[in-house]
Amino acid sequence: MTNTKCQFVVNHESQETRVAVLENGILQELHIQRADTVGLVGNIYRATVIRILPGLEAAFVDFGGHKNGFLSLADIDTPRLTNKANSGQEASPPTIKNLLHEGQNIIVQVIKDAIDAKGARVTMKVSIASRYLVFMPTGHAVKVSHLIKNGDERKRLKTQLRCMLEELDVAVKPYQGSFILRSDAADIDLQSLRSDLQFLLGTWSSVLLAKSQSKSPGSIYIDLPVTQRLIRDIAPQHLNEVIVDDQQICDEVYHFWSHYYGENPLTVTCVSHAPNVFTDYGIDDEINRALFRRLDLDDGGYVIFDEAEAMTTIDVNTGSHVGQHELEETVFQTNLNSISIITQQIRLRNLSGIIIIDFIDMQNQHHRQQVLSSLKKLMGNDPINAMISGFTELGLIQIRRKRRYNSLRQILMTDCSTCHGSGVLKSLDTVMLEIWRELSGAAKAFETNRLQLRASSEIINFVKASKVSISKALERQFNCTIEIVDEPSFVREKFDIVSI
Repeated sequence: MTNTKCQFVVNHESQETRVAVLENGILQELHIQRADTVGLVGNIYRATVIRILPGLEAAFVDFGGHKNGFLSLADIDTPRLTNKANSGQEASPPTIKNLLHEGQNIIVQVIKDAIDAKGARVTMKVSIASRYLVFMPTGHAVKVSHLIKNGDERKRLKTQLRCMLEELDVAVKPYQGSFILRSDAADIDLQSLRSDLQFLLGTWSSVLLAKSQSKSPGSIYIDLPVTQRLIRDIAPQHLNEVIVDDQQICDEVYHFWSHYYGENPLTVTCVSHAPNVFTDYGIDDEINRALFRRLDLDDGGYVIFDEAEAMTTIDVNTGSHVGQHELEETVFQTNLNSISIITQQIRLRNLSGIIIIDFIDMQNQHHRQQVLSSLKKLMGNDPINAMISGFTELGLIQIRRKRRYNSLRQILMTDCSTCHGSGVLKSLDTVMLEIWRELSGAAKAFETNRLQLRASSEIINFVKASKVSISKALERQFNCTIEIVDEPSFVREKFDIVSI
């Protein structure tokens, strides 16, 4: 985000808060928090193990949510539980069965929200973040973010934090836990680091207290509201302005910023008089555009986004872009021009998991390298970790982007009740042939001379408009009278056949 002007635009209603992240005036991210479907990521819960799944090396846990959480072996606090399970015994490879048992009470943190039929993904490797530090209650280590490159600064930060922890050992009791110094910790003073440390340890103490007082599965720590969480997770020097259309939220943002980043100036603007702040900044139009399957490029090319459960595919096409030079150059320019919109839409749509990009095939290896380098450079602005492969033998680029929250489509859209999410319907000819087969079966089964076909208006009109009288053909074929009834409430693929 170097040299990037970052703005947060916050739209608050009684049932929903939306935060748009703009970089240099372009919408890059949209975060939505609804009163009836609040995201759970980051929250900590007292949970009970409900079911052990040895075949999957996982367990289902009841943490008080609508659906049980899924806890895999990799997300279990293995060293601590292994020590308890194997105390006085010879160590053995950990399995889900010798680490957990049904009815066991544990502390878990949600790391992925529930998606469709899948429950939330939870972990026992709890972590709590502050401005400069990340605290994990297990282990006994001090690490520094790899984004802090200066060796002397890394050494200084480690030494200062370890000294503070040793003071805690003497003054209170030996601390338990590991710490990661975040990239924002570079060049901070001793007092700021100490305040952050005290905040995290105090927060963890309140978590343990809430756990001891709780008698059933439920939350014992709720992460910050969406606006404050986004402010916490961004480097203060990168955020230039927060624009809010609600006075109370504006005051909360100001006080939160003052507490955490008081030494850094920030413009917090309240526009409560504005009818719709998202409309004023063109954000609503961009949101609607992000729900389209096809997005056009300025040069006449276009990009297709197909989001499915297993993966998302992105297809680049030249469209009407014919170029001014040879085909290879036209293809290269279209691919290059598509990268900015692809990387923006990946963040805005919050596409995650496996993402496959099918650029237009390029024979020139230098062109391929330029496209790949440009993609990696723009994806470098993404705060969510993503692994980008080189071109495969088929000319595809693979991206694996960490999944934390639901995609924009999953939040704002629902599957069509007619096509059930497939995006397509059966043709009229196909439905008519299905009706023909059903009538044939009914005529034989009921041994009747009169049948009634109830179908949608669309099908009835198709029958009437046919050059060949389908109804007469049906009657001749099945040697019975067929009464056709128009059911306006029926969709194309729904029909009923009854014997009269």
